[in-house]
Amino acid sequence: MGVDRSLVVEGPTIEEAIKKGLNRLKVKRDDVQIEILSEEQKGILGFGKKEAKVKLMSMNIIDEDETLKSKVNKTDNEDTNFSQENELLQIEGNRLILKELEVKKYPVVSSGNNVQLYKKGGEVVQQVIVTEDDDISFEVINEEPISGIRVRVSDDKLRVFLEVERIDGVKFTPKVIKSSEKYEDFVIIGDRDDIVEAQKVKVSDLYAKLDDLGIIYGINAKKLVEAIENPNEEILVAQGEEPQEGEDASIEYLFNDIKKSEVDKEDKVDYFSLNQVYSVNPGEVIAIKKDLKEGEAGVDVYGKKIEVELAVDVDWKIGEGVKLIKNKAVATKPGRPILKNGILEVMEIYHVLGDVDKSVGNIDFNGDVIINRNVQDHFKVNSGGKISVKGNVSQAHLEGDDQILVSGNIIGSKIISGRLASYYKNAQINFKKLRKLLENLKSAVLQLEGHSAFKTSDLNKYGYRQIIQLLLDGKFNEIVHLLNKIHSESEAVSLSNLFDEIANLIRKFKDLINEKGYCNINNLSDLDKLLEEINMILEIIGQSNYNENDIVAKYVQNSTLIASGSIIVEGKGVYNSNLYAGGKVEIKGFYRGGKIEANENVYIKEIGSLGGSLVQIFIPEDKRLIADKVYSNVEVHFAKKRYKFQKDTQRVSCHMNEEGKIKIF
Repeated sequence: MGVDRSLVVEGPTIEEAIKKGLNRLKVKRDDVQIEILSEEQKGILGFGKKEAKVKLMSMNIIDEDETLKSKVNKTDNEDTNFSQENELLQIEGNRLILKELEVKKYPVVSSGNNVQLYKKGGEVVQQVIVTEDDDISFEVINEEPISGIRVRVSDDKLRVFLEVERIDGVKFTPKVIKSSEKYEDFVIIGDRDDIVEAQKVKVSDLYAKLDDLGIIYGINAKKLVEAIENPNEEILVAQGEEPQEGEDASIEYLFNDIKKSEVDKEDKVDYFSLNQVYSVNPGEVIAIKKDLKEGEAGVDVYGKKIEVELAVDVDWKIGEGVKLIKNKAVATKPGRPILKNGILEVMEIYHVLGDVDKSVGNIDFNGDVIINRNVQDHFKVNSGGKISVKGNVSQAHLEGDDQILVSGNIIGSKIISGRLASYYKNAQINFKKLRKLLENLKSAVLQLEGHSAFKTSDLNKYGYRQIIQLLLDGKFNEIVHLLNKIHSESEAVSLSNLFDEIANLIRKFKDLINEKGYCNINNLSDLDKLLEEINMILEIIGQSNYNENDIVAKYVQNSTLIASGSIIVEGKGVYNSNLYAGGKVEIKGFYRGGKIEANENVYIKEIGSLGGSLVQIFIPEDKRLIADKVYSNVEVHFAKKRYKFQKDTQRVSCHMNEEGKIKIF
């Protein structure tokens, strides 16, 4: 019987681990018994990843009968189990020679295990005839001992795995055996002579290997000993220090702009049950600041510092009605806490117990306005906060910086919510476009600078104004139109309500390029400064949190509604009105006649009328129109694509697909 030799091997997959083991043992797959110890695990984002592990058991040392059975070409069953010492061939050094010079039949020899035959220096693949004139040599192939150190470093450089490779070798001596009783057939085999122990690895060798690789941090001496005691097994021997991320400072605001009511079983919100005005009394804490927490740098196994991002502090921005006490913001007057332009303040509430009529007059109040009854014909309500009307609005004008909620009907009126939010949305678009135009203008100036039409003496005398003016009058006249639009929109909300940086830049543009396009920009450095300031205000707008403020009503007729947020009509519907929403439009009844523009989906129970009243709905390409019923003569617009319903259609979901075609389901 033979002696078992086994090897535990790891690999990315089971098959790769088996292949690695076969190579180390120098055997074929049929010559080993394979035991799967564990399968590979992929892990998540590189964490928890484990390689497959298998155990290979090989019968490396076998008796001569087994060698003959596996190596000799058998001709019949009788030959299969026959083997004996030969009397015809002998070994001298690394050569095969005949013992007898006169033979009736020359012997035929083939290679057995761990031996390779050669004839005149050429490798013998199958068998060779040995004569007195032939030069037959052989090579004994010993199994060399394997001793080495394998090191694997994790991708994040925080873990080091080490494997001590140690497999003993085997030394063989050549032996010629007769393999057939009937014929002069022989096989030369490698007969096991001795085991050659693999070189032992010392702990100092492991330290030297790690040092050669530059691994100097987090080495565990006990784990190195464990790796030596468990050869051919991967051991975690070193770990770095993972960095600890810090936490930015933050402000927690202890109030909500809208306190929503309970959602019913159909996931619908009753907007009229909202407690839309959240008020506080003096002394109440309305916000708490959480201090920043600095992070801690880590160290990888190479001793390199792993930096962490610095935690960012945040400053309080406090307005009227608020006082800071240590890390808390406290109300100093009754009202509604709000964030306006990033500033925390307490806004006063103006309460009208009856109608807005001649006895009250127009209202212009920098706070919330609550009206217990109706807004009568031809009156205006202008609010710096929310507007809540418990009754109806008729032939009136309501405009506020926040949500507008009308519990009754809106007839023949104009309602605008979220003036500043809408302004800043448009301002962000306008200034991005202006920045691009000014960058292109600068490039055009540099190109024209070298043109023969512009003399150096003129540039020295007049600066770049002459070139810039020429471009503004021609190719870049769009800059003048865009600036006039920016001035007009800014004046509509009043410069005093804007961030100082934005208001100052708008005033500067008015001085540098007037409404007729006259230019006072004399050099390129002025253009560069303008571009820097545009980038600054775009960053301010981008970092600010502006609520999208809704308009909510029961019924709307012959009116115009403009909301920075959504428009929701809870009652029977909308008749002959125009709706413009920065969010969605949701009408739970009918919509007959008019135009809708929305930036989100549009939901309407019934659109159009039996008489075919014209309805136009404009929505972005990636949004949908959803309705229970759509009458003919209703148009849906997606960018430049339009679909017009030619017949009454039930249960409509209208959208644009990836091919740019409008689909109706």
